[in-house]
Amino acid sequence: DLLYATAVANEGPVNLQFRHALSQVVFNAKNTNVGLKVVIDGVSVCNLSNENSLLYSSSNTIAPWNDLGGGNTDYSVTFDPITVEAEATPLTSANDDDKTYSSNAMLLMPQKTTAWTPTGTVKPSDASQTGSYFLVKCAISNVAGGDETMLWGTKNVDGTYVTKEIAIPAAFNWFQGYKYLYTFVFGNGNGGYDPEDNTPVLTPIDFTISVDDFTPWPGSDKPMTTN
Repeated sequence: DLLYATAVANEGPVNLQFRHALSQVVFNAKNTNVGLKVVIDGVSVCNLSNENSLLYSSSNTIAPWNDLGGGNTDYSVTFDPITVEAEATPLTSANDDDKTYSSNAMLLMPQKTTAWTPTGTVKPSDASQTGSYFLVKCAISNVAGGDETMLWGTKNVDGTYVTKEIAIPAAFNWFQGYKYLYTFVFGNGNGGYDPEDNTPVLTPIDFTISVDDFTPWPGSDKPMTTN
C-alpha cells in the first residue's frame, strides 16, 4: 500500500490525516447456470498505465494523481483452483484474516482507461492496441445430464483441470482510496474472447462491479509521541 498525508500550518500542532494513494481491486465469481461447471485459478488486469505522480498542494489535503498516461503493464494474481458456485465466490479477498481463499488483493494505480475492442486480427496483447481487459484463467464444462463435456480448457485423467485464458474487455475508472470488487458472472452476458484469435467464447460471461472505501484500521487511534 502507499499512504500519504499533507497539511498546512503556520504554528502549533499539525494534524495529519493519512490517505490511501492507490486503488484496491478484488475479484469474485458467480455461476448462474446449473448445467455449467467453472474452475478458476488466476486473473490478470491488462494494459494498464504504470507511470504517474502525486501532486501536492498548499491548500488541499488530497494530493491528486497527475495523469501521465503511457505504459501497457499487466498485473496478475494466481491461486489454487476454485470451483465457482451459484452464490458469489471469493477469488481474492481484502481481508487478511480470511484464510478460506487467497487474500491477493491488488493495489493498483488510480487511472481511467478505455476497453479493448475485439475486432479484426489485432490481439489484445498486441502493442498496437491500447484498450484494457481482464484475462481469466478458467476451465468450463457442461455437466447437464450427469456427463461432463469440456467447453473451455481440458481435464486430466486424474480429475484435475487445465485452465485456459479468456479475454474480457473492460474499461476502468479508479480513484484513490476506493475498493473495486469485480464479480465475473458465468451463464449470462455477451461472453469473452480467445486472446489468441479474438474468436468469441461460446459460454456467456459478464462482470459486475461494486465500489467501497478501503477498510479502516479496526483498532483504536494510535497516538504518535515524540521524545
